[in-house]
Amino acid sequence: MYVIGGGQSSQGALTMTGIGQAVPATPYRLAVCLHAWLINSGWQSYGIFHHDSSVNKQASLAVWNNNGGAITLATVYWSAGNETSWGSLGQNGRRMPDWLGIYDDGTTRFWQVSYDGLRWQTIASEARTTGGLTAPTHGGVYASGGQEVTVWSFEIA
Repeated sequence: MYVIGGGQSSQGALTMTGIGQAVPATPYRLAVCLHAWLINSGWQSYGIFHHDSSVNKQASLAVWNNNGGAITLATVYWSAGNETSWGSLGQNGRRMPDWLGIYDDGTTRFWQVSYDGLRWQTIASEARTTGGLTAPTHGGVYASGGQEVTVWSFEIA
């Protein structure tokens, strides 16, 4: 089990704090079981990410919350740990799956969710190079915006 605390810069921009490990040759799945308590102020997010060390960019599947409102699942892109853009995949009230996953087949990145860690549902897919990544080298879990996340399971297989 790991506990990760996310950051926010003095200018108010979100910065990510996380843990990761090298990814194997494709195909593989990064699967993470997360538990978080969203706080009711400002922007917070947590999720899983792909990192490309050659360009220092990240692509992530994030659980977002703004000032205690509806929880949103989104794809978020980062450069050097700072958020650059994001796109909503829809809101889900106050309940999100505990399991988030990335399946990478070598050309396409599949963003996945699961409520039990066994049955996975693909909620979005995109070219592996979306967000400026050339070849993801690491996968992991992160938090941002003052969010604290407990990571119960973290595996790449």
